[in-house]
Amino acid sequence: MATVHKENFLTDGFNASATFGYNEYSTNSAGVYAYNRSAFRVPDIYSLSNYTNELQLDVTETRNDIQSYSYVGLLDLSYKNYLFFQLTGRNDTNSTLPKNNNSTFYPSLNTSFVFTDAFDLGSASDVISYGTFRFAWGKSANAADPYLLDAVYDTGTFGGQTTITRPTEIPPNDLTFQTSKSTEVGFALGLFKNIVNVDFTYYDILSENQIMKSAVALSSGASKVIFNSGALSNKGVEMIIKADVFSTDDFSWNVSFNAAKNTNKVVSLAEGVEEQQIATVFGALGAYMKASPGENYGVIYGTDFELDDQGRKQVMNIYNKDGSGEVIGTQYKITSDVVPIGNAAPKLTGGIGNNFRYKNFRLTTLMDYKLGGDIYSIDHAVAMGSGISPETAEARNGGGLAYTYPDGTTDDVGMIMDGYNIDDERANDRVIHPTYYYGITYAGWSHFNRARSLSIFENSWVKMRELSITYTFPKSLLTKTKIFQTLSLSAVGRNLFYIYTTLPQHLNPEAINGTGNGQGLQWSAFPSMRTIGFNLKAGF
Repeated sequence: MATVHKENFLTDGFNASATFGYNEYSTNSAGVYAYNRSAFRVPDIYSLSNYTNELQLDVTETRNDIQSYSYVGLLDLSYKNYLFFQLTGRNDTNSTLPKNNNSTFYPSLNTSFVFTDAFDLGSASDVISYGTFRFAWGKSANAADPYLLDAVYDTGTFGGQTTITRPTEIPPNDLTFQTSKSTEVGFALGLFKNIVNVDFTYYDILSENQIMKSAVALSSGASKVIFNSGALSNKGVEMIIKADVFSTDDFSWNVSFNAAKNTNKVVSLAEGVEEQQIATVFGALGAYMKASPGENYGVIYGTDFELDDQGRKQVMNIYNKDGSGEVIGTQYKITSDVVPIGNAAPKLTGGIGNNFRYKNFRLTTLMDYKLGGDIYSIDHAVAMGSGISPETAEARNGGGLAYTYPDGTTDDVGMIMDGYNIDDERANDRVIHPTYYYGITYAGWSHFNRARSLSIFENSWVKMRELSITYTFPKSLLTKTKIFQTLSLSAVGRNLFYIYTTLPQHLNPEAINGTGNGQGLQWSAFPSMRTIGFNLKAGF
């Protein structure tokens, strides 16, 4: 890395610097992972050779060999400390890509203008203490994981004999870098002698050639194919407001507020690919998420009620299989194809922080919020369809309509499906048992064609993310100890409780399955852990 710097270059106040560098990266790693599933020969001796059945030994070996090098250049210009311009360029070459596509160049530029330093604002400076505009544009690139370009066979053993297994993924024909182009504009303002500070950003990011895996017919001999996919657009705004609400020697109050809105749209997919499945629950008749060109990212698909031309749910009779024509229940008519039933993308996310200080005590709170965005809850669907949700107990416990059992006895457990009965050609008035009402309407752990929209919920929430109380010991006391320079004691609680949530039946708003792309599907996830602890900080 070499840098050349010159102040007052060409004219007074104009500073320039240029940096040139070369970076080389190489990783060579190998690992062996093994375990046996049989009993130990000698108890409590943790050794891979200490097992009773050698056929139950599983060994996995991994190797990674990656090499890359980069040339980097940077030009940095400034004029009188109020106008700044920076230009960068980088060229990467990576061994994980084919030779004809393993090198790419990506530049960037950003500029900012501090107008409060450039101009004399006069009396307006009492209102606008600081102000800057900024603009940035740039490209970035990421290479692929190693060993995607060719078929890499796995070796193993079966019955004491060596086995070689073909890969389950078809290598790509012509893999290239994943790239992103981003444009950002924004401003920052300090108002009323910087008592209030505002920062606003608008961004537009176009991601292209994302390396993805898509399912293929098993008759091909593989389950997935690797390829560069089309283009994905991200546009949004971010805003931060900070304010010193009140400040004296004994008491102060600072507050911060941030908000973000992002719109993610699928511009195109790879040639010949009409849609890309992102996440699924029980396949085509379950709930799933996919990416389709022209649609917003995050749409949840599933089967839904088939409505008539008046917008009513259609109800069908269930007849006894003995051919007698006896009606033993009813069920809803469901769409044969999946339709959009929700969208996981939130309308707004952010947080609110408060910091209160009274003499040596400090109270800090941090609240997060998420407004809008749907989830499909399998937990809810299973609980309702299995009859373990409290909502299903009312009719079963005698709070329903009069229902006649096949043996002629009656009980107040009956229910009526809301809708138009297309077999009776009238508004549905057939009283059925709760087993039919819930068990045949909701479906969680199954591929049966049910209205998945019944378990779609808006997932808005406000959470007390963190709360802490701190006491800072006075310096007059610490100097007497001749040990401590600073000393403070804090009680801290994290993930404490939800102030507000739109989800029913105590469903956890943040219990989304994993951290991948399927953020609209929720099932069997552990809730976040509430923690309460103490911190003692000392300076010597």
